[in-house]
Amino acid sequence: MSSPANDSLFCQEQASRSNRLFRVSHVFAEPSTQDSLVPLHALFSSLEQVCAGTRDESVAESRLAWWQEEIAGRGIRASAHPVMKEWVRTGADQRIPEGLVYRLVQSARQRLDGTPPTDRDGLEALCLQTGSPLIEMELTLCGCDPDTSGLEQLSLKA
Repeated sequence: MSSPANDSLFCQEQASRSNRLFRVSHVFAEPSTQDSLVPLHALFSSLEQVCAGTRDESVAESRLAWWQEEIAGRGIRASAHPVMKEWVRTGADQRIPEGLVYRLVQSARQRLDGTPPTDRDGLEALCLQTGSPLIEMELTLCGCDPDTSGLEQLSLKA
């Protein structure tokens, strides 16, 4: 049985393990938002590990389908997963709509079906598809309106 301390530690390790953006976001976030960023980035890292670290695409698809069911079917508040429990404990569930969380999972599922980019435009599209849901969730968590944040202006072009 997990405890809040174990859930928090799990999320901290998951967020820090492979997500360098977490460290930057966490350092510059308002103190009232810092705790809520941990499960957000832990979820992002978990999904990215499924996409990048699972050789068998059918296994990756099953794992992402599980996340989708956990969020959209069962509901974040009913989840027993440490990331979702920490999500609720920190109040992120009150500030980030489930639809945005679901979109993050959908973005990961779409990447499984996609072909790798072969040019700069394809790379840019993949980066936006991968990062936009996370950025929108961070902005929402921090009390900013993602629709007016200039996300559409992000570009790799010099």
